[in-house]
Amino acid sequence: MIHLNVTEPNTAHWHAWRGTCQQEQTTLNQAMQQWLHKWAMMPQPHDPKCRQQEQPLLINPLEEDPDEHLLLDETGVFSHKTPRGKMCIDLLGLNDRDLPNDRRATYKYTRLLVTALLEEASKDMNSQRTKELLDEVHCIQSGARPFTMAARLAIRQTLGPILPMLQLLLGNE
Repeated sequence: MIHLNVTEPNTAHWHAWRGTCQQEQTTLNQAMQQWLHKWAMMPQPHDPKCRQQEQPLLINPLEEDPDEHLLLDETGVFSHKTPRGKMCIDLLGLNDRDLPNDRRATYKYTRLLVTALLEEASKDMNSQRTKELLDEVHCIQSGARPFTMAARLAIRQTLGPILPMLQLLLGNE
């Protein structure tokens, strides 16, 4: 901030200028120190040691099991098991909008589907309807349907101890 001398137009009071500069310089130094402190905590892309230790914040469901980080209940709401799970919920808004309602609907549909499969298979294991229901469950298990985690939760809770037998029928291990 420059203060002009009213007796001499277009000249500055250097003592005011110097005081302002020192104050601004102190603020600038503090900001720079904070920035450098944060920068030192960030992994540097050119440092191979940092790159090896780096953990992604988001979960890639193709590379790791989301069940290790996230917990889903039958209401369709996610909670977290790990800090990465919390980051995914918060950053991706997994409990926002109508997503919990959609997951709850998928959960209910899948429970009905599995119950129908069990009833149909108990009548005739080789019927066309049994095969169609098995195909649909297989699609769910493979992740080809939306809200797979909710559907898989419904399968686990509906089938319980007979889930391994169903997985053998579906060709899963």
